[in-house]
Amino acid sequence: METLNQQRTILDDLAYALEKKEVLDGETVEAIIRRRKEMARQHQEN
Repeated sequence: METLNQQRTILDDLAYALEKKEVLDGETVEAIIRRRKEMARQHQEN
């Protein structure tokens, strides 16, 4: 289960992309979420 910190980081990334007026289609959103979850998983393993 994701921690609130992980969820906050994902939301921060999505908000940043919106601020930059990037087009956020479903694939982009999923890619951001996948990347952040992978980073969190690797951080927990270390």
